Amino acid sequence: MTEPTPDKKATSRIKINYTKSNLFRVIHADGAVVALSPSQDVTINLFSQRFSIPDEIIIDFDEDGNAIGETTRSELEEENIDNVVIREIDTLAVMSLDAARTLVFQLQDILEEYENEDEDKD
Repeated sequence: MTEPTPDKKATSRIKINYTKSNLFRVIHADGAVVALSPSQDVTINLFSQRFSIPDEIIIDFDEDGNAIGETTRSELEEENIDNVVIREIDTLAVMSLDAARTLVFQLQDILEEYENEDEDKD
């Protein structure tokens, strides 16, 4: 994959159709962990993050059977950690350096377009 050069004229054209695989799904990404693989491919781990879910909940009841509160306990509370954030890796993308370069160009174009639209509003 290469970035198109604006000063060159097209001499031929190819149509590319995109299809979704059976595993296609939409995910929300709060961030990414990017690194090189041992074979020098770029790896992008997309993650979503949330606070930890308690291991158990204890509900207290009054004498009439009405719930009056709950207490949560988790293994992490025993370690005196107040706020634990879980980063759940949703997907891993592996791509060549050329594909990663193209992705960077595409992201930069989108960011510049967004920033230009934002400036036009001011």
